[in-house]
Amino acid sequence: MDLSVRDWERVGAAPAIVFVLMAYVDKKVSDDEREEFSDNWLPRLLKIKIGSDKQSKKMFQWNLEEAALNVKQLERQNSSVLLESLTNTFSVLNEQCEERQVEKYREALRELAEDVASASGGLFMLIDSVSDDETEMLARVQHALRG
Repeated sequence: MDLSVRDWERVGAAPAIVFVLMAYVDKKVSDDEREEFSDNWLPRLLKIKIGSDKQSKKMFQWNLEEAALNVKQLERQNSSVLLESLTNTFSVLNEQCEERQVEKYREALRELAEDVASASGGLFMLIDSVSDDETEMLARVQHALRG
């Protein structure tokens, strides 16, 4: 596996991009959505293995943490740009990494997208917790994750 520094930045930023795409569909982020990402998902994602050596693990973890700290920068970008970044990231991963590792990462990001979409919850659970706009964005994110 031979990922460039820029590739590692994109790989590490992918979870933050998924979070921004899903949380900002309705133009506001709930505390529940933020907590879902920072408290539940970041620790899980840090355990994912991309690559086969210690350097790869460190590069992934560092870039993931860096992207999580800089979510505000991602918020300013157009969703089409963010989706294109996800597509490009997974194109590179599909070419450079073991299929099993890429699929595990892809599946984790799918679950992250679903969890963030449902984190804000419906009104007293009387209405569907995932809006039509979130459902549409979820489909777009899943498409981008194919690479």
